[in-house]
Amino acid sequence: MDDLHPEETPDFDGKVVAFYCGANPQFGTAILSPVFQTQYARLFVVGASAPRIPKRWDDDLQTAIAWDTISTYNVFDSLRDYHERMARPEYTRPRPTTGWLSRLWRQ
Repeated sequence: MDDLHPEETPDFDGKVVAFYCGANPQFGTAILSPVFQTQYARLFVVGASAPRIPKRWDDDLQTAIAWDTISTYNVFDSLRDYHERMARPEYTRPRPTTGWLSRLWRQ
C-alpha cells in the first residue's frame, strides 16, 4: 500500500461508490464522487455519504474509509442509478430481528 501512486487509484469522479469492509460485510457505505486522501500516512477514500430514500440521519455527511479496510466496492453511474438499484425488492425487505448488541452497529 505504501507504493500506491495517485495515478494508480481509481477515478470515481461523478460516480456513487458503495464500499464494503471486512471479510463478510453485510452493509456498505455509499459515497458521492469519492476521492483519495492521505491522512496520517494512511490512504482513505473521502466524500459525502450518498443521500438515501427515505432520508437517514447520516445523509450528506463527510465520510472517510481507510482504503486498506475495503474488501469490495460497487460503482454506480449516478445517484439516480444508485437509488433505482437500491429500490429493487431484494434491497427493500425489512431487516431481520436481531439481538440488542447487533443493533449498535446498524447503519
